[in-house]
Amino acid sequence: MFQLGAALATLGLLELGLVHDTPTTVAIGGAVLGLAYGFAFGSLGSLVIDATPPTHTGAATGINTILRTVGGALGSVIAVAILTATTAGTTSTGTTPPTESGYTTAFLVSAAIALSAAHRRHGSATSARTSRISPRPVSSPGRRTQHG
Repeated sequence: MFQLGAALATLGLLELGLVHDTPTTVAIGGAVLGLAYGFAFGSLGSLVIDATPPTHTGAATGINTILRTVGGALGSVIAVAILTATTAGTTSTGTTPPTESGYTTAFLVSAAIALSAAHRRHGSATSARTSRISPRPVSSPGRRTQHG
């Protein structure tokens, strides 16, 4: 599901970057992007849990949340840097707004990043969990277990 979400994000961002001449086309791009985020973020928790030993699930899901927040902040900084680079500078009335090409570039860079996530191969979480050796019961002094 994550890769489906990343692929849909690529399509939505491409649409926003290339076809944004009417409110309807922008709304369609936004709707596709919203659907994409639902698939991608909705599946991340399961991917993390399936790839983590049960004793580390809490820490792993916490790190997942932190990294999603950091990733969103980093993406915003990249987009703002691209938009800032396309402003014509300052005038006597203040800073001029970014050009349309700045928005197009920001959406296309974001689409490229989403495409890289869609093409990334993720290991099988199930095989990672089942390949772990289950711990043997620890015997206490004076007590024998069936393994000990």
